[in-house]
Amino acid sequence: MTSLYTRMRTHGTLTETPEEIPDAVFALPSTLNWMRAEAILVSDCALDFSTAQAFYGRVQRKELSERQLNSVFEQLLFSLHQIAALR
Repeated sequence: MTSLYTRMRTHGTLTETPEEIPDAVFALPSTLNWMRAEAILVSDCALDFSTAQAFYGRVQRKELSERQLNSVFEQLLFSLHQIAALR
């Protein structure tokens, strides 16, 4: 099993080639700031799990390329960071 960062550096994502993947050292502070902003937004908008579950329950599955899959994993990891920021 490889890390998501390794996968992204090998295959890229939908919006970035492998060479364009940011250095993790510089991306971390931005991620932390974004997590805090997301926590404020969710709190102000009174969003909850049931709202997200209803929306994403209607999403249908399809076959994905490596780049598409990496983008999905990237967004999943990002959402887990956001959840951590809310707790």
